[in-house]
Amino acid sequence: MSLPCDCCPTGAPRCALVGVQFTGVAQTVAQSGWPPVSLPLTIDGITATTILSGYNSPAGIAPTPTPQVTYTHTTPQNRVRGLRLWNQGGGVLTDFDGLGPFNADFYAGVTLLTTLATSGANGGAAQSLLLPGLTELNGVDRVVIRNLGKLSTGTVAPLWRELQLVEIQTVFPCRRRLTSALEWYDQAGNLVSSADIIPCP
Repeated sequence: MSLPCDCCPTGAPRCALVGVQFTGVAQTVAQSGWPPVSLPLTIDGITATTILSGYNSPAGIAPTPTPQVTYTHTTPQNRVRGLRLWNQGGGVLTDFDGLGPFNADFYAGVTLLTTLATSGANGGAAQSLLLPGLTELNGVDRVVIRNLGKLSTGTVAPLWRELQLVEIQTVFPCRRRLTSALEWYDQAGNLVSSADIIPCP
């Protein structure tokens, strides 16, 4: 675990809902009229971008059951609580071109652990889409999203900029020397929002 050089460790570690990037993504079931758009960009960790990624589709808003996108991780992940979605695409992130209702199937190897029925919302901020209650999944190495819905009838849709796993991890506090601001970092040295700090189960 590494902290910025001007941030002094302080206090005890806590738990947080931390986003973890997938290591692979591919369309695994295709549908005519639904061409994928730059899906690899949805796992690159870059959320401040105007480059489009997701799908083009026919006009209409009904979810389509056929296309499936499979997100993978080379290392099985534990304590998984759901997904984190950066919805919408392009230069305007409030124009309803994002991913709407969809299903997400969580797998450990060939075993289907559970299915999350959820929906993206209009807007560019990160959205945490959590499993019901306090459900945690172990050994997750694949998530398949399907029954993809849209937020509008537009044809350059549904778009999303990033999809990550959300899991419970230990995070570490430090204070900036100059400002005394308290910050939290995960084991990989990534800044974690204070809003994602939770009581340790």
